[in-house]
Amino acid sequence: MLGEVAAAANLDLVGGTAMHHRVLTLPTGNHSTREALNVVERRTGGRWRPLGKGCVLQPPPRVETAAHSRGRERQLPQALAAFADDLSPKSRKTLERMGTLPLRLLTEPEQEALIGLAAAGYVWRADVDERTLNLEGISVQSLAAEPSRQLPRRLEITLPGLPGGAPVLLTTPWAPAGVARP
Repeated sequence: MLGEVAAAANLDLVGGTAMHHRVLTLPTGNHSTREALNVVERRTGGRWRPLGKGCVLQPPPRVETAAHSRGRERQLPQALAAFADDLSPKSRKTLERMGTLPLRLLTEPEQEALIGLAAAGYVWRADVDERTLNLEGISVQSLAAEPSRQLPRRLEITLPGLPGGAPVLLTTPWAPAGVARP
């Protein structure tokens, strides 16, 4: 898509990060170059910055970090496990009692951990919607153990999928307040 926009506007456009797998589509109908660039900004969470005779897309720092980190294939499961491990006793009790953890009740460190998890999900899963970067459409739930299927108690994070697509479910074993993680 960047190539089409660049050719139409006679601009040099550079899209940073290792997110080359993300497909960006323009709305149908006539649109200006600025509208096309705005779509790219919204879909990536980035901002266009002038550079010579063109522009470079500067993604949010967490997205850039996730895109260039080592051990990328392990980053998402590790971020999920870290989020689960770092839940406060109060958040664990809320999950135990309600089965869900409203994002408005997260502590600041928990929000930071979820933002990192959301950025990793967005970068490494092409089916995750950009709303994830703003923590929109994310839910945190506790799933009961299912001994018949040999599944332990789990924490499930739901990230919004692309429009028309299914939500992306991430799960990890976890324990309620006062219980050691399996």
